[in-house]
Amino acid sequence: MLVRIVASAVLTLASVVLTQTYAQEVAEFVPPTPGEQHQKLTADVGVWDAKVTAWMAPDAEPEVSKAVEENKMVGGFWLVSDFKGSMMGAPFIGHSQLGYDPLKKKYVGTWVDSMSPHVMTTEGDYNDKGEVVLTGSGIDCMTHQPMTCKMIGRTGADGTRTFEMHAPGPDGEMMKIMQIDYTKRNP
Repeated sequence: MLVRIVASAVLTLASVVLTQTYAQEVAEFVPPTPGEQHQKLTADVGVWDAKVTAWMAPDAEPEVSKAVEENKMVGGFWLVSDFKGSMMGAPFIGHSQLGYDPLKKKYVGTWVDSMSPHVMTTEGDYNDKGEVVLTGSGIDCMTHQPMTCKMIGRTGADGTRTFEMHAPGPDGEMMKIMQIDYTKRNP
């Protein structure tokens, strides 16, 4: 009986100490603030009209469609994008998050869409031309095999944006499979 009383007292004391320690840590917590890398993402905030050009095969005529992308910042850290258009004659919806990870010192993100049950993860940085270059890793929705692609984002002097996606073609060599040209709507 004495052992139970002592054990109960020790557990109660430990719980009180841990609760006080946690409360002190919470009271002293200073939330992080967005840095200059996060600030770069704010240029894409807003509603954008998009012309999507997609190549389904190296020698095929490209499919051209229109879409709308709406971007907002979440917490000053994450650019969250909602993309709506069509692909191969069917409605297409995509959603991404892109932010800067200060521990990795890279931009990181995810992409999901209505044509695939798989998530694509992305990682990269800005190059010396001011382009954001990301490597995407996921599953090809046509072959269901692992796929790595390269994505390049550019902002024009006139405020337009261009996005290119390159993926392995039938011969295994990287080929441009998509280009999206964006024009920002006036606020």
